[in-house]
Formats: sequence, structure tokens, C-alpha cells
Amino acid sequence: MAPEWVSAIASLVTMVVIGASAIAALLQLRHMRGSNQIVLIANWTEAIEGEQFQRALTFLFRELPVILEQPEKLRGLSWEPVPPELQAFRTVANHFESVGSFVRRGIIDEDVACDLWAYLVVRAWNASIPVATYVRHCSGTDAVWENFEYLALLSKRWLDAHPNGTYPAGEPRMPRHTSLIEVLETDG
Repeated sequence: MAPEWVSAIASLVTMVVIGASAIAALLQLRHMRGSNQIVLIANWTEAIEGEQFQRALTFLFRELPVILEQPEKLRGLSWEPVPPELQAFRTVANHFESVGSFVRRGIIDEDVACDLWAYLVVRAWNASIPVATYVRHCSGTDAVWENFEYLALLSKRWLDAHPNGTYPAGEPRMPRHTSLIEVLETDG
């Protein structure tokens, strides 16, 4: 075999090896991205289910609306930018700001984040609007909690697209037990 052919074959084999290595590297990066997503999602799920965050959500959904109906109390708070009395609000807003940032940058898949948290994110954003709007007004920018807002927008779109959830079509549902409904929703 002529030396030119040997060189050509060697170059072709080298190109195939380099191509295979590049494909393997891309697959490994995809696998690492998936692993990182799993870790982040597990951490955020743990935080959401934690006692401190649950207390913050209770404040946001039950206590903040009562405070917002008391103008004198609101005027007496130290708005720099969020009063210490509203720390629980800040806990929720900052948590979803982080999640929203990771979703916006593609570190966490939008569909996965919305499948897990869409309802809670939309509910939390809706409860947060008065405070977020005032803080943005005072700071002169809508950049405050913009990733939380973006996550809420994506979550609302996801909920609108999946009004009945994402349970696989054609699959049977597990049996329901209605005794609690009957106890709690009957007069007696």
C-alpha cells in the first residue's frame, strides 16, 4: 500500500476517533447537567417542604392579606426595602427568585420546574404582587424579583396549557375514597 493511502487512512481513523470523543463528551455534559438539575430540584423541594418555608407560606397566604388591609399598620413599617415584619414574604420571594434564575438560564428545565411547582409559584406571586409592586416603585426598577415574576409567568402558561394536570391520557386512575369529602361537606 502506498504511503499516501496509509496517511489518508490514518487521518480518517483519527477523525473518527476525535468525532466519537466529541460525541461522548457531549453526552457526558448532558448527563452532568441532568445530575445537577436533580440536586438543585431535590434541594429546593427540601426547602419548600421545610418548616421555615412552610411558615413563610402561611404568612404569605394568611397573614399578609390581613396586614395589607391595615393602612395605618403599613404606614408604620420601616420600608427599607422590605420591613422586618415581612421577612417571611422575602423568604418566599427570594427562594422563587433563585429558582426562576436557574430556569431562565436553562440550568433547570422549565417544564420540570413548572410540573413540580407551577401552582405554588402562581399562588405565591399573586399573594406577593402588592409588596413586590411597592418595593419596585420605591427602588425605581422592575428588576427586583424579576426572575420570580418570570417563573410565575411560565407557571401560569403551564397551568393554562395543562388545566387537568399531566396524567397520561388513557391510563386508569387509582380509586378515590370520598369519606372525608362526605364528612366535611355535609351539613350535620
